[in-house]
Amino acid sequence: MSIEKNDAPEMDVFDAPETQQEENRILTFRLEKQFYGISITHVEQILSMQPLTGVPEFPAYAKGVMSLRGEVIPVVDLRMCIGLAEAPHTERTCIVITNIGALHIGCIVDEVDTVVSVSEEELLPAPRMAETSARENCTSGIAKLTGEDGRERAVICLDLSKLLRADEISALQKASEK
Repeated sequence: MSIEKNDAPEMDVFDAPETQQEENRILTFRLEKQFYGISITHVEQILSMQPLTGVPEFPAYAKGVMSLRGEVIPVVDLRMCIGLAEAPHTERTCIVITNIGALHIGCIVDEVDTVVSVSEEELLPAPRMAETSARENCTSGIAKLTGEDGRERAVICLDLSKLLRADEISALQKASEK
């Protein structure tokens, strides 16, 4: 299943109740030329790019907040969270509404790709460097997937709960309560 911005300006990704199989499914998306993925158990919705309200004293990667069905959602630029340079938004730029515990966070991605099932054989452990920062430990594994064209590609699987530090999550939560 390919999810494209033109399919709908706003879509709920998962209508079915969560099952054990969902733990092995990931939403893939692109940041620059690399594909990344997050477990669909953390994905609530995919939106086309929305206007954001800036919040004073937010870190550079936190682009502001948006209102979604009466809830204030903090939005972060996922590129900047993982150390990539900020880039202009295109017609393919999306906001993936995720959940980290009870907190909803919007993640700006360059382009949403698809939802795929990943078997244990396709998921390799994430390489670790001797000295890493907390952000470098946000990789939960690398999925080796074969595309429809028969070519293999690596998808870096992110653990959203480790992408942001506890104090950053707390600050975003406070901003969403205002």
